[in-house]
This record gives sequence, structure tokens and C-alpha cells, in this order.
Amino acid sequence: MVFLIFTDVVFAIISTLLYTLPIMALFAKITPKKIEGTTYAFLTGTMNFGSTVISPGIGTFINS
Repeated sequence: MVFLIFTDVVFAIISTLLYTLPIMALFAKITPKKIEGTTYAFLTGTMNFGSTVISPGIGTFINS
């Protein structure tokens, strides 16, 4: 049980460092000046939707 919890925490941190932070930095750089909040919210919302809804849905579709 300790091994499972430890590896889950480690892999969550590694995925945040290698995937999420660079994408968020890119989003912050490419957003235009007067509409930062809207553009940033759209980009991050799209990324979250893709990784939490679309990706598992496609995996479920392929497996069934």
C-alpha cells in the first residue's frame, strides 16, 4: 500500500513538472494583451476537458 501511494504521488509530481507546467507557461506567453483571462481560461479548460473527458472516453470506446 505504501508503494502504491508513494509511486502515485511521485508520478503525479513528475507529470505536473513535465507536462502541465510547460503548457501553462506557453499559454501564458501566447495570450494576447486585452483578453488574457478569457484566452487563458479557454486554453486551460480545453486542455482539462481533453485530458479528463475525451481521453478516457476514447480509451473506453477502443476497449469496448
